[in-house]
Amino acid sequence: MLLGILGFLVLVGIMVILFHGRVSPAVAFVGIPIIVALFLGFNPIEIGRFIQQGVGTTTGTAILFIFSIPFFFIMNDVGVFNPIINGMVKAAQGSHVRVTIFTVLLTMVAHLDGAGASTALICIPALLPIYKKLNMRPHVLLFLVAMSAGVMNITPWGGPTLRAAAILALDVNYIWRQLIPVQAFAILLSLALAVFFGLREKKYEQVAIDWYAKNTPTKKADEKTEEGKSLPTWKMAANIALILIALGALVWGQIAAFVVFMIATTIALFLNYPNLKEQNGVLDRSAKGVLTVVTVLLASGALIGILEQTRMLYEMGEMILGIIPPGAGQFYNVFIGFLAAPVAVVFGTDSYFFGLLPLIAAVGEALGFAPVTSANLLLIGHNSTVFVSPFTPAMFLMIGLAGVELREHLRFCLPWAIPISWLYVVFGFAIGII
Repeated sequence: MLLGILGFLVLVGIMVILFHGRVSPAVAFVGIPIIVALFLGFNPIEIGRFIQQGVGTTTGTAILFIFSIPFFFIMNDVGVFNPIINGMVKAAQGSHVRVTIFTVLLTMVAHLDGAGASTALICIPALLPIYKKLNMRPHVLLFLVAMSAGVMNITPWGGPTLRAAAILALDVNYIWRQLIPVQAFAILLSLALAVFFGLREKKYEQVAIDWYAKNTPTKKADEKTEEGKSLPTWKMAANIALILIALGALVWGQIAAFVVFMIATTIALFLNYPNLKEQNGVLDRSAKGVLTVVTVLLASGALIGILEQTRMLYEMGEMILGIIPPGAGQFYNVFIGFLAAPVAVVFGTDSYFFGLLPLIAAVGEALGFAPVTSANLLLIGHNSTVFVSPFTPAMFLMIGLAGVELREHLRFCLPWAIPISWLYVVFGFAIGII
């Protein structure tokens, strides 16, 4: 019980600090769990091992950020996306709604492979300049991408669905077929949200202008780049080919994503900046976004390692199940349905499914609920908030590419994402699948 209480105190403390911006997220992710681990009697050597194990789960993604963010920064800097941006802005005819609808549709197509990192790398760099040109907040872009990718995460080849099927020894297509109506409803709701936010953004144009003015990196006076110039045809073609090859390699999946962008960024630097001064200049301007995201990501690995290795996460799961009052077993699915999304925000994907799902399914089965019902409830909750959770590495890539701070992303998305998950749950109840 004590471990569970302390685990929740750690997470509540971190969320409060993030929302109020008291300290850097990295300080909160590392400092608070270390203090709690020391209080529990673990010595510095043990805590060091916990952190090492946790950070090991995020290292590959951190390296991906180090190279992918400069890669797309370079492509924007030299104007590779300008023809596409200008074309889409012209097609939008000043309509924010068209842009937000396109955001949802592009994300759903991009996320068919179920990989959050590739979805972020395809959608954010392509759409952010359009949002900027039309004075639309990047927070709206991130929210729509997060919700739309979550909808497509329910597919049978998606990681969460595969985990649920493996844990409960169920056929993955059986789970998915049950969730198809919810997925269809979620797609329609995502498009409705796109229309809503598109209409709403007109009121926030000045907010967006001020945000971009404050957060857009500026060049030094003596720094020369290709931005604003028309690239030679051969160089434009070479850059486009480089982008397509990099994204194709991501979809292919046989080469680690960080290796793909390590090579692609090296080629992009050599291709577009002929001397050392210019290469250092563009890396300096992209460094702020890289350093912030990588620091927070590695720090979140430390938090995950301590929570898991001290068994705080396990005890937290036990406490969640203990919330259900005696004699209220017939409402078990209601409790789980409405707890699933908030709990998913503070649990990593593996901890959520491998730690919680077996317990929830066992208790549910004893109360007369089929295991697939528990799987459906947790999948709905998880996929509604997966790209809003600080425990999802791809979420850090999204906010890093958009230049949005973690606390901004959480404050904008959470008040929408959790109630939306409840709408999915209510719809599932209404059609009888949960």
